[in-house]
Amino acid sequence: GQILALEEGHFPWELSPELDTMGCEDFGGKLQTAFTAHPKLCPETNELHFFGYSPIAPYVTYHVLDAKGDLVHTAPITTPKGTMMHDFMITRDHAIFMDLPVVFDLDKIAQGLPPIGWDDTYGARIGIMPRMGTDKDIRWFEVDPCYVFHPLNAYVEGDEVVCDVGRHATMWKNSMDDFDPSYMWRWTFNLKTGAVTEGPLDDRVLEFGTFNQKIAGAKGRYLYSTTSKPGWFLFTGLVKHDLET
Repeated sequence: GQILALEEGHFPWELSPELDTMGCEDFGGKLQTAFTAHPKLCPETNELHFFGYSPIAPYVTYHVLDAKGDLVHTAPITTPKGTMMHDFMITRDHAIFMDLPVVFDLDKIAQGLPPIGWDDTYGARIGIMPRMGTDKDIRWFEVDPCYVFHPLNAYVEGDEVVCDVGRHATMWKNSMDDFDPSYMWRWTFNLKTGAVTEGPLDDRVLEFGTFNQKIAGAKGRYLYSTTSKPGWFLFTGLVKHDLET
């Protein structure tokens, strides 16, 4: 019943139906972290799953609003450093976190440098935990180093969790103007064997992927993305993928 304006560095701000600013929303004082720009609404439970990240500990915190809009779950997630986690994923059973090598280094501020950037030594891993779980429940899987701003859908198929994402090979490696384009990519994590497989789904530059939100967290047939030239927001068209064909 609320209209919330979201940006990952702070609390949500509530707007009226006429778009007047009503004030920030902290859910009765329960929310103590930032609120992601990309929460996930479960079409089965009407829960809103979200998280906040920070350059200081706790670096990542997972939250859940119930169907009434009450904050009913909060769980800090352990990562080695403050990592810029722009987005995440859910399946009908899991919350999925991307601990990737774009990290904070606050000492760089004193040098007049951006406090965030690529770290070749950090590694890359994906954390899969039961929905409403805690840090002790998360299971980490290593992937090839990369960065993801925007995933698409994730779902369970047998023993495997499948995640389709827009993957940048690197991001801000030498400067804030240094980034690789995004390509549609699939990670598959076998929860029984621990095996990880990954690879591209298309050789075109694709970003801002989405899908039918009525099947969020379950297997669907179609994905929709923008095509673009390499660069920020240089869109040239739209593409629809049929995952069955």
